[in-house]
Amino acid sequence: MDFGVFISAIVKVDGSKFWVVRNVDEQSQLFEYDINSDKTRALGPPFNALIRHPIVEEDAIYFSSTVGIREQILRLNLSTQEIEVMTDALFRAIDPLVKDGELIYISYEGIGYALRKKALSPIKSILPQEVSIAFYDSLGSGHSSILSEVPTTEHPSAPFKKSKEFLQIHSWVPQAIPPNFGLSLLLANKIGTFQGDLTYVYNNNEGSSQFSGRLNYAQIYPKLFVGASHTLNRNANTVDPPFDQIPGLFSGRPWSETDFNAGVTLPFYLNRGKWNRFLSFESSGHYLMANLSESSSTRKDISFPYVNARLSFYNLKRQSKRQIYPRWGQSLLFDHSRSVDPAIATQFYFLSTFYFPGLFKTHSFSIAPYYKYEPFFYSGETLYQYFFLDAYPSNYGYSRPAAENSYRILAKYTMPLWYPDIGVTGLVFFKRLYASAFYDYSYYTRPDGNIEQNTIGLDLNIDMVLLRIYPFQLGFRGYYRLDDAAAGDPFGFEILFYGFSF
Repeated sequence: MDFGVFISAIVKVDGSKFWVVRNVDEQSQLFEYDINSDKTRALGPPFNALIRHPIVEEDAIYFSSTVGIREQILRLNLSTQEIEVMTDALFRAIDPLVKDGELIYISYEGIGYALRKKALSPIKSILPQEVSIAFYDSLGSGHSSILSEVPTTEHPSAPFKKSKEFLQIHSWVPQAIPPNFGLSLLLANKIGTFQGDLTYVYNNNEGSSQFSGRLNYAQIYPKLFVGASHTLNRNANTVDPPFDQIPGLFSGRPWSETDFNAGVTLPFYLNRGKWNRFLSFESSGHYLMANLSESSSTRKDISFPYVNARLSFYNLKRQSKRQIYPRWGQSLLFDHSRSVDPAIATQFYFLSTFYFPGLFKTHSFSIAPYYKYEPFFYSGETLYQYFFLDAYPSNYGYSRPAAENSYRILAKYTMPLWYPDIGVTGLVFFKRLYASAFYDYSYYTRPDGNIEQNTIGLDLNIDMVLLRIYPFQLGFRGYYRLDDAAAGDPFGFEILFYGFSF
């Protein structure tokens, strides 16, 4: 079977006979092909425009094609070979369907697509040669070229100023990766070579507030950045043993600090097929000034340089809108900070999440192993002079103790419960209610004894849209603390605000 260039649609299959749309020499035509006899038969005249979405209904074939400059629904009467125009859409009519004696189709009307229906009565009949693309008609109409009418005025050229509309705020997004919660204002110049952010973050472990800014230069690779931050109410959680044996050390009172930094980022966008993949290496140098005298009169302020290295990676299978988390995926983060003078401070932590399929397609099971290393003593004797900001997530239902080694594993099973699709007009729209059952285990090693924390519980979360614009998540968490270290009532309840973005 040699139908020229290609076959764009199969209209009907009847035993050994196939009705198809053949496209050759810039023409489309309906054909019947018998695979047993290897014979072909034209089912209608050729068209100088594409034949789209053909369907068979009784003794006729309905399809869309171009009439003049607009796409309309046409009907080919197989008995008479007559071509009839069924619609008179202002811009476009496509996807015909015949049901209960009526023609149902999609009409594009300038403000969007609408579903329309009408009686099976044609508007007019046309000859095959009238079914053509207006552009082809104009080529043969003898019109003269318009090139002679194009102005020849020469305009001076000049380099585009990258400082034009420099760093305009274009959006804001929440920061909601426990224990850090906050808000970022995102900035960029006109062509995106400079990008930046202004961020506020509240650290739930320490109760500190950090204000920071960062500017990225993205015209070269690797990307360069500079930044600064100022943190209030730092508290290293060092009032417990062994720190309480050292007079004047932090004493549980907060201090403030300022950090200046610069570095490079190497991002790799590795998306392929149904997988979203991203890998990033980041290295930066910092100069930190900690006002430790604010926490204790026996402490002196300290200033020192340190370096930070970070690797982040995710590999997530794309998901449908009804899936809350991907059925398969991995997310990894490695972060290491170390002072240039090894006796001042060091910290390393690893965060990860692994996603697996649940019992049903919209369900998800995840396991999140975490680890943090921040020793108390340098060379086993001298206490470190400084402790970095604690970004390690604490166990659900507990405050996190200071520890040299922190281990945590969080297991969750997540499932949708209800898709209400209801709301209060103009105020709030409720999209989905879903639940996550979890088990959370943490283990901490300390010189004065190790600590275990165990929690089981349930999260109920609501996805909604506020004021028709802002996606927002509200959650409720109930938990039960299993181990003896839980002080007071082992039951607990929390309200979770996941924030919204614009």
